Amino acid sequence: MRSQALIRPTDLLRCEHATIMGALEKLEALTGELSRGDLLQSERASALTAFLVSYLENFHLEKEERLLFPALRDAGMPEHIGPLPVLLGEHEKARHLLRVMVEAVAGGLDDAGEFVAAADEFVGLMRVHIRKENGALFIAAEDLLDDSAKLDLLEAFRARGTHRPFIG
Repeated sequence: MRSQALIRPTDLLRCEHATIMGALEKLEALTGELSRGDLLQSERASALTAFLVSYLENFHLEKEERLLFPALRDAGMPEHIGPLPVLLGEHEKARHLLRVMVEAVAGGLDDAGEFVAAADEFVGLMRVHIRKENGALFIAAEDLLDDSAKLDLLEAFRARGTHRPFIG
């Protein structure tokens, strides 16, 4: 018999959002330096984009897309209208912008403007996206999902493991 969860699965995702927001602040500071002509930031840009690929794309978004969103669909949230397709579209846009940043870093930031433009758009997109999820989707999830589904989701999140936050 499973015990009652002490925290909700959406609490874990909100904590991950806080980590992402911290990385966005670092990214915004980095793009400011690059915009002012400080092109000696390729190591920081490389570390930060590597973290975003690992944490955001391969860890956090995977939880949402492979675990949370299907649980919400199973609980009755529409798949083709409403928040899920909008949020999935934003995930794809974020992945695209992240790929642009990774490619710019791989090119040695020869075109720092390309990196800065993609990073600025990425930061804006992710801040709005996180507000939508924290302020609406996760509240809906708490209402839609029954206790058993929440426990299943929490166990699946925990089975996925943890990820170290960005230190740089």
